[in-house]
Amino acid sequence: MPALTTTFADALGMSNDGNTLVQALDYAGADHFVYKISLDNNPVAMPLKGEDLSTWLPISQGSTISATHGSHIGVAAVDANGKVLAFNDSTAVSVPYVHALKVASRALKASVDFSSVSNIVLNGQTVDLVNIRLLGSDYNAKLNKNTVVVELQKDIDAVYNGTNYSGLTFTVTVGTAGSRDGKLMITSNSGEANASVSLIGSPEETGVNLLGLNVTSEEFSAN
Repeated sequence: MPALTTTFADALGMSNDGNTLVQALDYAGADHFVYKISLDNNPVAMPLKGEDLSTWLPISQGSTISATHGSHIGVAAVDANGKVLAFNDSTAVSVPYVHALKVASRALKASVDFSSVSNIVLNGQTVDLVNIRLLGSDYNAKLNKNTVVVELQKDIDAVYNGTNYSGLTFTVTVGTAGSRDGKLMITSNSGEANASVSLIGSPEETGVNLLGLNVTSEEFSAN
């Protein structure tokens, strides 16, 4: 049975988590291509040349397939009648989308002068805290912590909007129980092998301290 060229790669981005990208797919004379995912850890059995694979699913270069990393995917080049011309078994590349979490060092306070807040430096990019600043002086951040989350998210989204910096985004939440109760939390949504949430370079007294954060360390999470 002639072999065809099949190359899989990780499909990047949060929306593609769990998907493998068909990076290369080529066989001269093929009308189209079809695939089948192995139900176990074994390669997909090679079909006979001329066998009818009309029950297999269509596949094309640039498309994505939902498949567990390392699972076997059998791909066949077929003619216009769905008959096998060539076959190849390859393994899926589907690296889990990476998240890194940074938790504030202390809970939000009942009285914060947000009118003096300036910015934070998040993963090397300056985030102007314009919406946090509008909360004003003597703000009860402890009572209105969800509002702080919303306004900080707006400020971060103005820089990390999902279309720049390789699609990197951050999600702001607040802890509700245990040691995280009342503390801001920033999660990075990254496709890189080592995601991070770094506030290094942020002004302390006019930036991270008012939010209960600190700049002493970067938080990493690896695949």
